[in-house]
Amino acid sequence: MGGGTKEHNEKVRKSKFNRQRAETPTLRANCGSDGYVFTNPVNDLASGQCEFHHVLPISSLQDGEIKKQGEELEFIIKCMCKTTWDINEQPNMLGLPTKEPYDAADRKAATGSTVADLVALNAAIGEFGSLPDLPCHMNDHDKFTTAVINKLNSTVWPQLVADRAKCKNRGKSIRKMLQDASNEWKDWLKTRGGSNGGAADCWVNRETTKRPVWYIPLSMAPKPRKSDPPPNIHKRGKMTIADWLEKIFSWA
Repeated sequence: MGGGTKEHNEKVRKSKFNRQRAETPTLRANCGSDGYVFTNPVNDLASGQCEFHHVLPISSLQDGEIKKQGEELEFIIKCMCKTTWDINEQPNMLGLPTKEPYDAADRKAATGSTVADLVALNAAIGEFGSLPDLPCHMNDHDKFTTAVINKLNSTVWPQLVADRAKCKNRGKSIRKMLQDASNEWKDWLKTRGGSNGGAADCWVNRETTKRPVWYIPLSMAPKPRKSDPPPNIHKRGKMTIADWLEKIFSWA
């Protein structure tokens, strides 16, 4: 099969198929307003509040994660080379929160802000503490990536290879296939974030009414690990650190 991975990468680079990460300003522009997109009016940046998620992650489209060898992998590469598609463009982009919005929301909740108050805040104009009904980009991203890779390897690539005889092994555009996969996983992330009353409600009420399920809508993992809710440290008030550390184990 010639030069293997090096040869494959060279073929794709010469095509209109892009599976490499762009710079953050490009990701922001391409993401638009889809998802949680925080914009600080002072510097037009995210201020650490959000990141721009590749719905089909960068690694999921690399040769090393495609569980095909020989002529089958060669055919998939041919299909990539015949496809005009950019991993950094829609529908493959979705804004997701980092961990920072949850701390900002806790600060406001400690002084009386409700779930409705926090949801009403507008991240697009830089209102700190706004909470989306979406998973956190820093929570179980690795498990999400693995799930996408497994789905591509169990359904998409096998079907593509099975159809190669129709193309007489010349390859075909896989643009629609990738767009459909992006839309499917994007819908999944949005549905996950809205489950169990929504990620915002689950975060604010994690120590009370949402204790059994609080972690689910905040996780990108198809099978999130159950965990106990962390306390809102901003409710510590005038307690000393020692008092607070003792109280944390029976927080109410």
